[in-house]
Formats: sequence, C-alpha cells, structure tokens
Amino acid sequence: YVYLKCPNRILGAFLFSSGLLSVIIFHADLYTGKACQLKCLKSPLYLIKVLFENIVGTGRFAGMTFHDKKAVSIAQKILEVKFSKSFLDFLIDGIICGICIAIAVKGYKRAESSYVGIAIVIMAVAVFIITGSEHVVADMYYICAANCKLTDCWFIIPVLIGNTIGGIIMCLV
Repeated sequence: YVYLKCPNRILGAFLFSSGLLSVIIFHADLYTGKACQLKCLKSPLYLIKVLFENIVGTGRFAGMTFHDKKAVSIAQKILEVKFSKSFLDFLIDGIICGICIAIAVKGYKRAESSYVGIAIVIMAVAVFIITGSEHVVADMYYICAANCKLTDCWFIIPVLIGNTIGGIIMCLV
C-alpha cells in the first residue's frame, strides 16, 4: 500500500521494505521468507499453510484500502503491465525475487548488528522492486486491491514457482 501511495518509485521501493522488516522483527510468517529455509522446505504442508494465510491477509488488507481510488487505480495499472509478460518472464522474475528475499532474510539473521541487518533487508527489497521482479504475496495484494478476477491472474503460478526456486537456490548456496 505504501508503494502505491508513494509518488516516487525509487523511494517507494525503499519504503516497501518496511513490510519485510515488520515480518522479520515480529517473527511473522511470509511465504517467500520461509521458502528459503531448509527446515521449512522439508515441510511442504507448513509452506502451503503460510501461503494460504498470506493470501487471506493480503485480501483483508486490500479490503481496508478499497476506499482509496487512487491506490486502486495504480494497482490496476501495475497489473496491466504484468499482463503483458510471458510465463517465462514471470518465472525468471519470481526466481530473482526469491533470491532477493532470501538474501534479505538470511542477511538479517547473519548480520553482526541489527543496523547492518536492516540495511541488508532494505537494499535487497529495493533491488527486487526496482528490477520489476515478482513477489507472490505482493502480487496477490495488487490483485485484491485492483479487484481483479483470479481467473485473469494466471501469472501467480509461475511467480509462486519462481519465488520457491529462488528460495531453494539460496538454501543450496
């Protein structure tokens, strides 16, 4: 929502990281943050549960932002751009995002200070936003905020696969 409200795309990319920072600091579950952890990958039912909860959460939050016509309009424009991408584009962009989220989550945990960890999260999230990578949970928010039909949003599948592959890659590195 803050990204939709920010008039400057670059500043919005950095502010977008407040979501992942909140997830990390409050020990909440985010699908892409869990998909880069080996213990979670060994528990696919847990990952499915987290994904379902993330989708429900994005839907609820989008419901709270429906009143903001400007944000809804921007979400619709973001989706129009997404509809022009191919399956392979979504898959690759999902992988890139999965890698960035893994760098953020793992970097935060390994940082020698919380300030360094916060900087790692901010930079990794800004990279995935500025490069136009795809994040399954963020995309679900845009879909809900734009009141888009789920049947028109086939791209969620390659994004989900890509985010998972990116997380797995970072588990193996």
